[in-house]
Amino acid sequence: MKRRFVFIAAILILCVGVQVQAAGYPDRPIDLIVPWGAGGGADQLGRAIGPALEKVLKVSLPVINIPGAVSGVGLAKVRAARKDGYTISVFTADAVGADSQGKLAVHVNEFIPLARLMFAPSFLFVHYDSPMKTFEDLIAYTKKNPDKLKVAITGSGSPDDLTVKYLRKNGIKMISVPYPKPGERYASVLGKHNELLYEQAGDVSQFILAKKMRPMVVFLPKRVESMSDVPAIQEFGLEIYLSQYRGLLINQGVPQEKVDVLAKAIKEAYDSPSFQKFLKKMYCMPDSYMPPEEFKKFIENDFEAYTKLWE
Repeated sequence: MKRRFVFIAAILILCVGVQVQAAGYPDRPIDLIVPWGAGGGADQLGRAIGPALEKVLKVSLPVINIPGAVSGVGLAKVRAARKDGYTISVFTADAVGADSQGKLAVHVNEFIPLARLMFAPSFLFVHYDSPMKTFEDLIAYTKKNPDKLKVAITGSGSPDDLTVKYLRKNGIKMISVPYPKPGERYASVLGKHNELLYEQAGDVSQFILAKKMRPMVVFLPKRVESMSDVPAIQEFGLEIYLSQYRGLLINQGVPQEKVDVLAKAIKEAYDSPSFQKFLKKMYCMPDSYMPPEEFKKFIENDFEAYTKLWE
């Protein structure tokens, strides 16, 4: 009986110790990895959610850009980090597309999703001064000049790449040109080295407002209210709707107590006025947020969808 009492007491002490540890977390800076170069949507997310999280967690979240391999280099860095809750990362749909083809350095199921924070439709953009003003112009040009137009994309296996391949299969033959650094991708179109850009409107909003880029088509079944003059891809009898989503994840093996602390803090940061203003500027959907378990299921379903699309 005495031994049983000692055993139960030890368990209680252990539980209390875990609670105290979770209550004291975090007590130092948390590295926020952005597995893309500076300037793109993933980078903008990191630099928007970081300050909002700092206010909740009371520690700094330095942003570290690690571009390469369709986000695979940065995610590999996260996977190799200590399982102590002090390294988190931005996560994008591009990783799911690449992993579905076996082109990612890691696997998306090796991480714990913390939250989906952004959900936005994708567009094709052209330089504002391009002789092609509409998607009809683009179709007509590719019919006469197959494989002459170049599309700046994030990388092989990405939603960008799959969309260009889908259009090619349907007679709109263009060439994909990958750039791991968003700034280089945008500069390639602004400098007229490439004719087209696959991107989300919020990521290049400054170029849209300055009339340096023109949206030609949105990859949705219907037009979006904020850009009602831009036709939806379904209007041309085509169905490819790979909207971009971005969120946060952490390495597997991190204690659940710390994961819960982060998940709760992220939701509070998401609801903050500053982050909501950011989402509006980025043309995100109002239902962008997803909690951990729901986001995990969403990623699993998206992985299956990508696999079927590639087949």
